[in-house]
Amino acid sequence: FTSKMPIWRGESKGYNLDFQGRVGTGSVHNSILMDDGGRDALMFGVSRDQKDYILDVRPPLTQLHAFAMAISSVVFKLGTM
Repeated sequence: FTSKMPIWRGESKGYNLDFQGRVGTGSVHNSILMDDGGRDALMFGVSRDQKDYILDVRPPLTQLHAFAMAISSVVFKLGTM
């Protein structure tokens, strides 16, 4: 698995990832993990209303894998470890 790298967008003057409309705001928590075939295997980010998180997963990852990665991402980025 590899992390999808963000692309520079001149109109927003920042780096962006394409979440197909699922994520509406930038956050250090937003991430996309790709499988060996280049397909999105996991999408994790702050929801459009900024009150919740989205977590989309597809095989070969399971819901348990996705949940563990999401929790570790939030804990690590909050600096609570």
